[in-house]
Amino acid sequence: MTKGRPRTFDREAAVRKAMMVFWTKGFVSTSLNDLTSTLGINPPSFYSAFGSKEALYREVLDRYDIEIAEKLWGPLLRGGTAQQAVEKWLSNTAKYLTRKHYPKGCLLSLSGMEGGLSAALENELRVRRHGMYKRLKNRLLIAQNKNEISTGSDCESVARFYYTIQQGMAARARDGEAASALENTTKSAMSAWPLLTT
Repeated sequence: MTKGRPRTFDREAAVRKAMMVFWTKGFVSTSLNDLTSTLGINPPSFYSAFGSKEALYREVLDRYDIEIAEKLWGPLLRGGTAQQAVEKWLSNTAKYLTRKHYPKGCLLSLSGMEGGLSAALENELRVRRHGMYKRLKNRLLIAQNKNEISTGSDCESVARFYYTIQQGMAARARDGEAASALENTTKSAMSAWPLLTT
């Protein structure tokens, strides 16, 4: 018998399952069959529930922000100095993007790298990634206003440097780099902090 949409369909659980599939395979390589098999529903029920693969992917990105991204980026918005916040953010990248029982790397950072996306989705991913960079830059500007960072420092350049480091760590995690090796990258990157901010 063909599987339909379960009577007790748990949308949140379904989106989380889909997140793991997209995170592992990427948007383009994830087929409708991959999704329906994982969610235990047939194609008509899938389209009834989510509208399209792309619409589900957007829900997955929102779910990823809540479940994973905030664990990485949260320290930038909390107490402590900017230096402590950036170091914790990089350490969290090493920790959370190499965990067992989760796909490696960052879903958002690596999304669309394989190409084949619609122009609208490609632009949305670009905007989401730029939002992460802006969060970092704003944290540095706040620190500069508090005199944690020299007024002569170029916060935009500092933000670009550390954002590029973090994105590289995400790519290395995807390729199987161990958390300990990525933590060494964190230490090396933070050794440049005094030079960049004083």
